[in-house]
Formats: sequence, C-alpha cells, structure tokens
Amino acid sequence: MKLKFNSSLRNVWNKIKPCKWAFLSTLIIAQTTFAQWDGSSADIGWYTEREYELTISTPQQLAGLAKLVAMGKTFEERTIILEQDVYLENHEWTPIGTRDNPFCGTFDGRNYVIRGVYIYNSEEYQGLFGYVDNNGTIRNLGVEDSQIRSDYNYVGGLVAYLNNGEISDSHFSGTVNGGDDVGGLIGHFNNGTISNSYFTGTVEGRYNVGGLTGYISYGTINSSRVDDAEVTGQENVGGLVGHFNGGEMNGINDDSSYFNGKVEGQKFTGTLLGLLNRDNVNLQ
Repeated sequence: MKLKFNSSLRNVWNKIKPCKWAFLSTLIIAQTTFAQWDGSSADIGWYTEREYELTISTPQQLAGLAKLVAMGKTFEERTIILEQDVYLENHEWTPIGTRDNPFCGTFDGRNYVIRGVYIYNSEEYQGLFGYVDNNGTIRNLGVEDSQIRSDYNYVGGLVAYLNNGEISDSHFSGTVNGGDDVGGLIGHFNNGTISNSYFTGTVEGRYNVGGLTGYISYGTINSSRVDDAEVTGQENVGGLVGHFNGGEMNGINDDSSYFNGKVEGQKFTGTLLGLLNRDNVNLQ
C-alpha cells in the first residue's frame, strides 16, 4: 500500500523533520563525548582474575588500573586494552605502579590517546606510569596535552622508571619537569627497549635530562625521535638521552632517530647525547 500525504500532513512532517535530525545529531555528539571524571573516582569493576585480556574505556577505569596495581595486582602476563580516547581533564593523576608495586603487564593503547594527564607534586616516580618492571610493556599509546611536574627524581611523560620493559609505537606531547633522571618519555631506563616512539614538548630538570630518556643503562633505542622540543638542565643534558651508560642506539645514521629543537645545559650537553660512556655503547 502506498501512502500519500495531503498538504496538511506534509506541513506537519516538515515541522517534525528538523527536530528529528536535531535529536539524532545530539545523540551522535553525546556518544562521542569524553566520559567526565571528577579526579577521584576509580572503577575496578572491569577487573576479573579469570581474564588475561581486559578492556578499559573511561577515566574511572584507568584510575581503577592505578588503584589495582597499588593493591598489589602486577598484571604480569595480562594485557590491558584501551578501547577509546580518554580525557583526564587535568585532575591530579596518581601514577600507575610504584617501586613496591610495579606494573608488569602489557598496556595496549590501540592507537588511542589519553589527554590531560596532570601531575604537580614533590614525589619521585611520577608519570602516567610510575614504575614498570619485569617485561612490562606500553605500546600503541599516545599521551597528549599533559603536564608532569615534580620537584623530585625519576620523572617521565609515559613512564617514570622502566626496568626490563618495553615502549613501542607510542608518544607524549606536553611538558615534563623534575629533578634528576627526567625524560620526555622515560625518566630512568634499565635493560629494555624504546622503539618507533617520539616526544614533542619541553623537558626540564637538573641532572640526567633527555628528550627521550634522562638516563639509560644497557637499554636499546630503535628509530625513535624528539620533535619541536626544548630540553633544559644543568648537567648531562641531551636532545635524545641525558646520560647514556651502556646500550645500543639504532637508526641515527638514517635520520629515523633524531632530535629537532633546542638543548641547554651547563656541563656535558649535546644535541643527541649528554654524557656518553663509549666503552659500553653501540651506536648504529
């Protein structure tokens, strides 16, 4: 059966139609808006001991991850998957992992972005992740429009202290300020790998200050870079690495790992590396 509109019905439809599209537009916008966060609520309801692959999608769940790790859940051999962009709204952030309770799992950002990470305190191990250990991995993650500031040591945009871990295909843009061992991506870096990652912004500290990492010991940097950045410190200051104490750096010769910006320091300062222990370093 074919319906016909008379002039009166057509007038009613024409009046309703704009309202319908306005409703649909509002619904679409609501579905794509970042979840609101008050800076304190932490959701741990997504966690279960039975699953080895877990998904999170809100600021509350990300804060819940930090809470679970602080409770002693290392997430070793487990993978956390980020399902959408997350906006932390510049509320004070508590890092994921501490020296006593490190994060040892895999965090897969799936190329989504966490925005508005804000830290301003006088404590060590400050970053989105505070302490990552025992093959802990951060991959496919962007952190943008963020400020990490501490008056103490071990401060990094993504990870404050990385020990036997890996960062790959990730980036940080914003500001990072700290005392000693301060880096755009990692503050202090032992025995691990940074691959295909980059930093954009400003880094400032005292000793061991670098665009990628402030201090590296027997770690490897592959094809990673620092773009449009300012790196400032007193001693051991480098565009990529402040203090390179053993390890490998690959990709510099083909310009896939480089520094673009400004470096300022008083002693042992370099465009790429600050203090270099040549006996233990392999540059390729």
